[in-house]
Amino acid sequence: MNGAESLVRTLVNAGVEVSFTNPGTSEMHFVAALDRVPGMRCVLGLFEGVVTGAADGYARMADKPASTLLHLGPGLGNGLANLHNARKAQTPVVNIVGDHATYHVEYDAPLTADVEGIAWPVSAWVRTSRDAKSVAADGAEAVAAAWTRPGQVATLILPANTVEVALPLEAGNLGDLLAVVVEARKTGDFSKVPPDINPDIHRRLMVEAGEYYAALLREIADPASRPLVFHCSHGIHRTGTASAILLSALGVPWETVREDYLLSNTYRQEEIEHRLTQLRDLYAESTGIPPEDVDTTHMDAFYILQGAYIDAALEQAVEDYGSMEAYIREGLGITDGEVERLRSELLE
Repeated sequence: MNGAESLVRTLVNAGVEVSFTNPGTSEMHFVAALDRVPGMRCVLGLFEGVVTGAADGYARMADKPASTLLHLGPGLGNGLANLHNARKAQTPVVNIVGDHATYHVEYDAPLTADVEGIAWPVSAWVRTSRDAKSVAADGAEAVAAAWTRPGQVATLILPANTVEVALPLEAGNLGDLLAVVVEARKTGDFSKVPPDINPDIHRRLMVEAGEYYAALLREIADPASRPLVFHCSHGIHRTGTASAILLSALGVPWETVREDYLLSNTYRQEEIEHRLTQLRDLYAESTGIPPEDVDTTHMDAFYILQGAYIDAALEQAVEDYGSMEAYIREGLGITDGEVERLRSELLE
């Protein structure tokens, strides 16, 4: 299984059943995956405007998102008009755009373009996958973003070398977990979301995302990179773990790290309550249960942070390396000199 196949499996698991495509050579691995993975119907369009218009129309009629598949920045540009219409109509669309391999961008080939820059005016969410292991999780988050009510365009950009690399069978697990959450966000039914999903995701991030956390620490330590902001909408998983690792590298006691993590509950209280009310009402509408009788236990567990979630990251570090400090030095490869540079730059 390669990155492209892991993405298609994630899309299917999240309820995306149709892909409207106008691919080029950069997207051939994705096209091949469409053939191999059951449950996804591929519809070819001879012009990108047809592809994006069909995805918009399908979502309005079917009340669920389709995906697109477009070729590089120019292909995305050709489809912008109907993505603009989808954005204005608040239509859920998972807009997938292929790109040159990351190692090829420096040669500025004729079709090289700022794909993110082209995508942002018509998208509420944009991400470029970094490698094959992250593609499935990025795909799950793209579907979740598209489903953010009442609906929006989410653009996922796939450099060719992120979808062609072979993956071990277990590498898509994080994406599978997030796909369960995506489905719950669509229906309001969180009964199938495992109670331990949040600690499990934190543990997997410590194991699978180490290279990115190492790169982040080095970027933060570089004065030329500041001011620097890293953020997400919830602060639960990737960004919550990143903050915990950074604070630990700075020598902050774990009790304080946990308190910092839980501040999202304080600063996002109004937003959390609004979102939980939306999900409760959605589930009540789909089942006929009075809203006040809906059991929100599993919803609350996903949206209201608990100290045990971030503690799972520390537990994983201790299991694998003996301590968080050893995880940073041995697991992430951050040297003592780099730790001292971080502290000298960020601590008063």
